[in-house]
Amino acid sequence: MTIEADFLRRIPAEALRTEEGVDMLDLLDLVGMLPSTFSTGSMRASTPRGAGTKPSARALRHLPTRDYAEAAPVPTRPHRMHPMLENKPFFLKASAERVCLLLHGLGGGPYEMQPLAESLYAQGLSVLAVAYPGHDKPARRMPASTWPEWYGHIEATYRKLAGAFASISVVGFSTGCPLALHLAAHWPVAKLVLISPFVSVRHRWFYLLPPEAYLYSVGRLLPQVPRRRLPVRDRAMREAAEQAAYYRTFNLCAVRSALALVGTVKAELSLVRSPLLILQSRRDSVVAPSGAEYIYRRVRSRVRQLHWFDKSDHILPLDLERKEVYERVGRFLL
Repeated sequence: MTIEADFLRRIPAEALRTEEGVDMLDLLDLVGMLPSTFSTGSMRASTPRGAGTKPSARALRHLPTRDYAEAAPVPTRPHRMHPMLENKPFFLKASAERVCLLLHGLGGGPYEMQPLAESLYAQGLSVLAVAYPGHDKPARRMPASTWPEWYGHIEATYRKLAGAFASISVVGFSTGCPLALHLAAHWPVAKLVLISPFVSVRHRWFYLLPPEAYLYSVGRLLPQVPRRRLPVRDRAMREAAEQAAYYRTFNLCAVRSALALVGTVKAELSLVRSPLLILQSRRDSVVAPSGAEYIYRRVRSRVRQLHWFDKSDHILPLDLERKEVYERVGRFLL
């Protein structure tokens, strides 16, 4: 049994219910964090705060209750340390009113957002990171999945959060950005943050044709392509991310589905009115940086900001300028 599973077994059932009556057990089960061995009938009385041994920080990372979160908050890791990244959904509950939903990139996972989430949590914001269908289990090859499956999971999570929190903000990374925009076009989103938004693949002169042209031609004959090293210029963070990542290939069916999602979202940008912050690196080797300006000019958000970075690659939350990313996102959301 994992530390998290053992610790959850010792939480009284009433501690997993919010003041509004929403059952946090349901929410944990929805995002795939509830251990299969968990049973409310097997739980015993909790130890009073301050008595006995305190649970570890690793166990607390997955604990949704306000009491334990206030007793021992998870600190933000120093930015120069080699981090321990974990590729699984997590829920850090601090605020009873505000929560931030974190959406990862295509072929990635919650590890891409983990240090940012810990920074926001340390500042008093509840955060929840999901793993999409087709991204939630280790495998040698990336499974096929589609954007309606990813969005269906996101929307179900959003609806659960809406029953527990008064305000929901959304932070998307890469393909998580069009998913976040699609959500904001149809549901109330307090604030919206887009990091390295995927609108199109970055085109290089030696490609001859746009990358999308290959995906819809010869790409239909190839179900998988090898994944190159992760686009992170910080070597220590790249190594940590590569250890956490599940897949060593890209499923091209999933990539084409992501492009279909972008086509859908482009027609909906005028419906997005949430306050918006966009963060984009000019040195992004994966997505076309011009996509950030495309979104900025077409949404109807009265409050919108676009900030450029010059040192990092695609995965901004893990790269050289991540400290500034955390600071800007924190100021915007809080």
